[in-house]
Amino acid sequence: MKIVLKSNFIQPKVKDQVWIKQDLLYKYKSINDYNLMVIKGRLGAGKTTSLSYFLEQNYEEKIYWYSINDKNEDKIKFWRSIIEAFRFNDLEIKEATTDLVSKLTAGKLKVKEVINRLLDTLRAKLNGDAILVIDNFHVLNNKPSLLNTLSYFIEQMSKDLHCVIISRLKVDLPKLPYWKIKKKAILIEDKDFLLNQEQIKALFLNQYQLNLGPSQIKKINELSQGWPLVIDLIAKKMKAGISLEEIITNQENFQLLFNYLRVEFLDKLALDVPNSKEFLLKTSLLKDIKVDICDKLLKINNSSQLLEELIDKTGLITKEKSNYQYHPILHNCLQQEAKEVYDFNQIYNKLKKISYQTNSFEQLVYYIINNDSKDKIIELVLDQGENWLTSNKYKLMDESLSYLPKESFFEYPRLFIYQGDLYFYQLKVHSALDCYQQAEDLLVTPEDLISLWLKIAKLYAWANSNKLFIYLKKIRDYKAELSLKEKRELSYLKIIAKMIRGEFKKANSLLESYVLADSIYLELKANLSFMQGNLTKARRLADKLANNQLADYLLYNTIFLPVFNNLFTGEVYQAQEYIWNELNENIPLMETFINYYLLQTEELLQIEDSDKYKKEYTRFFRQIESCPFSASWYRMELLSRLAHTATFIGDYKTGINYFKQGLKLIKQREDNLYEAIFKKGLGLNYYYNGKEKEGISLLQQARNIFNKINNNFNLVVTELLLALIYYKQDQRKEFKEHIKLSLQVARENNYDYLFLKPTIEGIRDPNKIVPLLTTATSLKIEAEYVNKLLNKLEINRADSHPGYSLKVRALGEFKLYCGQKEVAPQEWKRKKARELFELLLVKRNKFIARDRICELLWPNKALKTAKQNFYVALNRLNKILEPNRTKGEAPFFVIKNDSSYKLNTAITYFYDVELFEELITRGKNSNTESVKINYYKQALKLYQGQFLEHNLYARWTIRERERLENLFLDIAAKLIEYYYQKEGYKTVIELANKILQIDNYFEKAYLYKVKSYIQLRRRDLAIKTYLECKKILKQELGVEPNSKLQKHYQIISV
Repeated sequence: MKIVLKSNFIQPKVKDQVWIKQDLLYKYKSINDYNLMVIKGRLGAGKTTSLSYFLEQNYEEKIYWYSINDKNEDKIKFWRSIIEAFRFNDLEIKEATTDLVSKLTAGKLKVKEVINRLLDTLRAKLNGDAILVIDNFHVLNNKPSLLNTLSYFIEQMSKDLHCVIISRLKVDLPKLPYWKIKKKAILIEDKDFLLNQEQIKALFLNQYQLNLGPSQIKKINELSQGWPLVIDLIAKKMKAGISLEEIITNQENFQLLFNYLRVEFLDKLALDVPNSKEFLLKTSLLKDIKVDICDKLLKINNSSQLLEELIDKTGLITKEKSNYQYHPILHNCLQQEAKEVYDFNQIYNKLKKISYQTNSFEQLVYYIINNDSKDKIIELVLDQGENWLTSNKYKLMDESLSYLPKESFFEYPRLFIYQGDLYFYQLKVHSALDCYQQAEDLLVTPEDLISLWLKIAKLYAWANSNKLFIYLKKIRDYKAELSLKEKRELSYLKIIAKMIRGEFKKANSLLESYVLADSIYLELKANLSFMQGNLTKARRLADKLANNQLADYLLYNTIFLPVFNNLFTGEVYQAQEYIWNELNENIPLMETFINYYLLQTEELLQIEDSDKYKKEYTRFFRQIESCPFSASWYRMELLSRLAHTATFIGDYKTGINYFKQGLKLIKQREDNLYEAIFKKGLGLNYYYNGKEKEGISLLQQARNIFNKINNNFNLVVTELLLALIYYKQDQRKEFKEHIKLSLQVARENNYDYLFLKPTIEGIRDPNKIVPLLTTATSLKIEAEYVNKLLNKLEINRADSHPGYSLKVRALGEFKLYCGQKEVAPQEWKRKKARELFELLLVKRNKFIARDRICELLWPNKALKTAKQNFYVALNRLNKILEPNRTKGEAPFFVIKNDSSYKLNTAITYFYDVELFEELITRGKNSNTESVKINYYKQALKLYQGQFLEHNLYARWTIRERERLENLFLDIAAKLIEYYYQKEGYKTVIELANKILQIDNYFEKAYLYKVKSYIQLRRRDLAIKTYLECKKILKQELGVEPNSKLQKHYQIISV
């Protein structure tokens, strides 16, 4: 902490304010409750400084101080010094003890008698509580006779005298454990002085007026491990304008501390613990301090005992399980000195021998890199690389290869292969392929090339790329030279090649004929089942797969099988929760896949308008234009998704263009599955774009391919599309043929969800199919199954169903869609027709009496006139919602019960308010932070503005608007805190601005906006934000900003 001036009997004076952590402060405040307080902490813990400062600020009682500085002090000299400490600060005691000092020095009185007389004097002369502080007690801690006399003194002290002992080491007073039990003594330990991240932040803010971000605090905590001496040093240098990165990376900043440690720690410790200096210096050359390695390196058998003794004596060595660690600062200090003392080759040869004996090379690699020897790293990697990769020692490989210059790779091409393996494990697949191809250009022997070709083939297979075929052909020419292991690898690569081509029957046949490991069989079988549309089986098999990393699977698709299954079956929430819970988004490639599949979940939920998703899919597609995997599954999938989204929003020309691109790519893959998918999509676009004949022909071709490859899922979807077309064309014979087959296959394969909910590859709006089901019932086609579906849909009057759903956006700009068609503002004609719909929307879960509607919408009209107006508005509303409804047919969307009305909520509409509430509820109910936060993010994205913002003053909207605003503000406040902790300061500011547009009194938004501007080094904007807040609160509410805001303003305005 702060520099203090010391003298034996003078309490150190602290020049500046000292920040003391709260739990330590609480213990200091209990000083009068105990006879003894023992303060034990490492050097630089701030023991003396914090106690002295605390006593200065809080105690008017008499304080007597003795700082020990002579390790040769015996008990006679010690007690003479204790008496002098009382005499130094108290004239009455001085006069009363003059004779006592001289007799003790002359040996005329025994120590115990001196103690008794001293205590008698203190009882007589002291009025009220007094404190005796004995500092640096570790100097004398190993003297039993002295400890016994001190124990006697403490035992006999009066209750108003309190002794405080400060020591770096454990204080071995004989009765200390007993006194602790009896609550006569309290122990403050080293851990009580260490600061956690929150306390480091508070120290920097309160003592140094430095407001640090979470990542800075984390770095300081990792380096200091809470040691106040190091934290204080960093704080002073940052206050002087040196950046944290410069402080951490440049060891010159710690040179004074290193010198201090050499004298106060290393040299003094060597006197107390024999051989400790050699042990510490040599073992500091290791990365991790493992007992067996230490024993072998120093040729001793007592490393464990030495380390345990050093833990007790230093506080700078910690133990986790069987491994020990030096404090980072101590480690750097010891290494600096060790490099000056020991010969590199001598230590290297010892460590090399130990590494090969133990098959543990981490220490050797660490030592070589620290001593800058590239040749030895190359030698080690070439010798042990295969072993490391087989043992999953990727971190070790990464450390070794990252250290080498690029020219070493061209000199030793095998390094490129190891780098490629490492990149693949890290999912840097483009870089992996580049390294493999570099090696391919440099290697010449068939043995090396065959092994490399298999690696490249496995990478292309993993990416589901047609380029796999090229390398399978190369390998086939050298089939006789393959090892047994390589032949097994070739076996499953052949199966994957068949899967890529959509030759599922052949793939299944090969899979059953080859002898494969269980994990390989399960993975391939799960993917094959999914590709054939057997989703139930695919899900069951995927559940049996081990929870591996993405690079451990044969196909990248495998890790996403649960996502695919849930998207195909319409289980959208399960799909995204699996992603949030199970998948690691810290890897760039994985992050791309995750964002892509999350985009699909949001598209199904309709969080934003479909145009937004089309733009996002286009962005993803542009990202892979330079992808080296050619016609990969991901490229096919993305092109298909982009085309289907264009179709869904009615952009048929764009859909046609993308589907045609897909069919061109298919020629490279020879992929039956995607050929059928693209033909199905192209056919549908042709049909809607006026080319009905060509469209139907392509759909029939797609149906035939799906049938041929046994993909029943897509077969049902295609049959339904053909049935829908023939239903609209009123071609009953063809309709019966296709609806019958689709219902039969759906029933046999449990595809009910295709009729009940939106799915990513099925019918996006199941309401389109309802009239088909009704007609099928009347034709007695699969009647039992159809009735089951209609019951699940809870549609009582399916015969009047218009064949589309309503979509309503009321948060922000009001929008209404009937199917895919947006209702233009001019179509309403009558304002009251729209208001009637909005009123029914607000009260959507219950019937509203006609007279109540009249009262709310026409409050100033007579009831008779209001009723007339109501029927006019209702008629106009029904015309808008169902323009094709025949005369006399009962409306489907607005239903009537006597003279009351409500919206029909049975699978007939999307409403953003309901989704908003659902997302928040799911977030609140989740026990996982990632799930909770992501649901809140989605809800926030959905909240585009105030509820029915065009109709702010209608009294029936006010309560609903306030309720939704409160929900928004609640989750927005939680997200602000989250983004601030994650250092997303610009996002915090954007979110704060969005909050303040809704509620400009929301102080938390101002607070985090100020804090974020501080972190972004925009002091001017932080001050401006505070002043804006102060002005608004003062003018409109007559109050001042809260204390937290004021505190931050005080800091930045200095």
